[in-house]
Amino acid sequence: MFDLRILSVKIKNFRGIKGEVTLPLDAGLTVIYAVNGTGKSTLCHAVEWVLTGEVAEVPADALVCHFATGTTEVTCVCLLDGKKTTLVRTLQGATLQTEEGEERHIKDDELLAMLTPAEAGLKARSNIATRNKREWLRHSRWLYSHSLALLVDEAESEQRSQIFANILGYGHLLPQQKLLMDYLRHLPHSVSLYKKLRDTETKRQELEQKREHYGILATRTEERLTALCDALRIPRENVPPRTQLDRALMTLQIRQFDHQLQQTRYRQLAETWESAHYAEKELTLADQKHLYFESEIRSREEKQSERKTQIRALKHHIAEVNHQRDRVTETLTTLNNQWEMVSERVFETIGEYPDRLTLAQLQAMVPESHLSSAMSGKRLSLLHKALAVHRACWLDEDTRKEWQEYILEYSDEAPLKARGERFQVLREKRDSFRFRQIHLNDTLTQLMNLGERIVSHSGETHCPLCSHDWEGNASLMEAIRQSESMLSPALQALKTELQQTEEEMGQLREEIRDLKVKRDRATSYQERLRRADKTFLEQKALLDVEWLTPLTPETWRHETLENYLTRLNMGRMIAEFADKIRQAERLLDDQTLRNDVALGDLPEEYSSRLTTTQRTHDILLTNLARQQAELELKLGQESVLLNELISERNHIEIVLRGYRETWDSFRTLWDSFTGNSPVSQKTLSEYKNTLDSDLTADENITLLYEKAKIAVHAAAAGEDYILLLSEEKELRQRIELQAKRKQVANVALSEVTHEIEKLADARINELIVPASELFSRMHANEVYKGLNIAGKGELRWRALVEGPGDNDDALVADSYFSQGQRQDLALSLYLARARSLGGTFFLDEPVAHLDDLNRAAMVDIFRVLSVQNPDMNLVLTTNSDLLRRHLIQKYALLSDQALTVITMTGNPHQGVDVTVSSTGRRPHFPDNRLPAPVW
Repeated sequence: MFDLRILSVKIKNFRGIKGEVTLPLDAGLTVIYAVNGTGKSTLCHAVEWVLTGEVAEVPADALVCHFATGTTEVTCVCLLDGKKTTLVRTLQGATLQTEEGEERHIKDDELLAMLTPAEAGLKARSNIATRNKREWLRHSRWLYSHSLALLVDEAESEQRSQIFANILGYGHLLPQQKLLMDYLRHLPHSVSLYKKLRDTETKRQELEQKREHYGILATRTEERLTALCDALRIPRENVPPRTQLDRALMTLQIRQFDHQLQQTRYRQLAETWESAHYAEKELTLADQKHLYFESEIRSREEKQSERKTQIRALKHHIAEVNHQRDRVTETLTTLNNQWEMVSERVFETIGEYPDRLTLAQLQAMVPESHLSSAMSGKRLSLLHKALAVHRACWLDEDTRKEWQEYILEYSDEAPLKARGERFQVLREKRDSFRFRQIHLNDTLTQLMNLGERIVSHSGETHCPLCSHDWEGNASLMEAIRQSESMLSPALQALKTELQQTEEEMGQLREEIRDLKVKRDRATSYQERLRRADKTFLEQKALLDVEWLTPLTPETWRHETLENYLTRLNMGRMIAEFADKIRQAERLLDDQTLRNDVALGDLPEEYSSRLTTTQRTHDILLTNLARQQAELELKLGQESVLLNELISERNHIEIVLRGYRETWDSFRTLWDSFTGNSPVSQKTLSEYKNTLDSDLTADENITLLYEKAKIAVHAAAAGEDYILLLSEEKELRQRIELQAKRKQVANVALSEVTHEIEKLADARINELIVPASELFSRMHANEVYKGLNIAGKGELRWRALVEGPGDNDDALVADSYFSQGQRQDLALSLYLARARSLGGTFFLDEPVAHLDDLNRAAMVDIFRVLSVQNPDMNLVLTTNSDLLRRHLIQKYALLSDQALTVITMTGNPHQGVDVTVSSTGRRPHFPDNRLPAPVW
């Protein structure tokens, strides 16, 4: 059961289609027209998914429309072997509904078995069979761009042959042929069996010739094995003779290896005997020399260490003298500089230079000079904070008094409140005037307009208000106008009062605005005074000390703080000058500070004394440098002698190390053989004799082993002969069985191949004739006469062209056709196969490769196929509006819905709209032949 005809398909939230669309596919030719990206290919993919369970080259997670919500579902109404069936597939699986109303879940392999022949996937594992059936159905019902190679290329002939063989009725034979060919290919070759048989026969013949000679030796096997075990001093075990012989051989090889190792070591001892004795003698002399040089080196190193200690002491003394000299120079320079600074600062403060004052008098003038460095720094910090507070919040007395008077004058709210109340009264009065004015205006205007309108329209002479008769309409109109002028003076007086009121309100508004500005300024002054007093009180604790005059906001002056700061800085400078004088006294070894000397004379006196000290330091440094040079010269000479001694000692150590290595190596080898015995020539000779006797015994035991080996092999010859006979028989049986299997398989393959070729020759014209006809009509440039195949049953396409004489040449289509011709051929083969198979077929953009002329021919072919074959439906997708209109024109004269055009618009994001139109009919052709195309 694989007759499949699709009537309609409903697609919901699948791939590029958002929402739900239903497409009828029961016409002979259905054209799906849409621009790219609208969902043409989605239709082909949807039908492929509902029938096979997957879409080739599309991952499962890409089947759902990205822009849609809800379930993904495809429903296909079709005819299976003439019975109406509905297939529904969701992401959870497929459901089958029959026309009797039966509904059941159906698995993919069961559904594929209903839609494909039994030969597709024959004798394969379930998963491979399902895959093969999917491929068969996909290549049979859908024509994608990648399907063209399957229909034309030489490399795809095997799969193409299986598909067309199923259509032509011999598809069941191809799997059998392939199985037989695989069976023959995997049969093992007989070459290795024949070689092994020849080797076995050769060994058997050799043993057969030696059996008589080996019979005598076999009787002495036990005797010779016992003699061999006794010589090797191993027990004779109850094991087969060959096993006992192998164990004896292992013991003999271990014994020989041990004796060879001892022989090698003896040769090493003999070769190193002389050099080892010489090294032993030289070791004693070298040790004595080494001890002498070690003693001399230690003595000279101790002397060098004493010299280095003396040099280090001299260098330390020189460094101290240099440091003392630098301090003297620095103190002299600093003392002169500070005196100049102190002199200038005192002159700036008191107006005269302190040259004739003593240090005590100067310090008495500036009490701050007696303060310690810490106390002076603390007071400086406080003064700087006081200056910062002063700059932040201090106000001079005039400004403070001016602000206070301004605050007293304008901080009172009473004037502002009185003017506000007066302004409110005027506002109410103005509002009353405005209301009266508006009311009077409206009433007057309405009455005048009403009276004039009534009188002018009616022509009355009586007043509409008082019923007075004015004896004429014109007189009444004049009376009405005069009454308006009588009311106008009252309205004018009301406007004058309103204007006066608004002017007075404007003056009050300006006065209120001015008072508010002044009140806000007074408030600002008051706030700034409050902040200044608050800041002063917060910072006053910093300045509340006994050495500073108590301050208040009124007496706080910048000059006072600056004077304190100046005196404190001058006191610090005098204190530092006094410290430098004390430092100079200490450098001059005079611990008493002279207070009776005038300050102007101190620099000159200290300069003279410090200069004398510098000269003394220079003389001392010269003597110390000379002593250092003498010590370094002696140290260099002693270092040269010490290096010579170290070089000699190192040479002796190298020689000593060589002698010791030679002797230690010899002694280690000697102890490993003699067991720590004293080294002597006699012991070495005894060891040589023992080795010689062991080697002689090994030769005798080797002879016994060879005799025992011959006896054991003679006894085992009979057993080997029997085993070789059995092996030879088994090999002959395997060769005969393999030859029989190959013969049977070749016969079966020949019969199957013959049957395939016979059926192919009989039925291939069912495919070639319509395909050739379609290809000739499709190909406008008529170069090729038709199609043929190469290789019976293989479907390798050849194109026929006129050759020399009456013969036609067959060209390989895969090699000689252009890309467009290859696509023409593939489309012709697909349509020819579709005619043979019947049902519904999908062609995705089949004519995109054709030129205009060939496209016109192909349109005519579609028309003829669709109306001639009522059991075949073609579904074609295209983005060409020209092709759509051409098809509609071709089918215009037909009826009975031979052509259905489905136009799709929109996109996956906004949704797809479908418009369906049908035209044409399907005529009947009794001779079942294609009519001539209509151009």
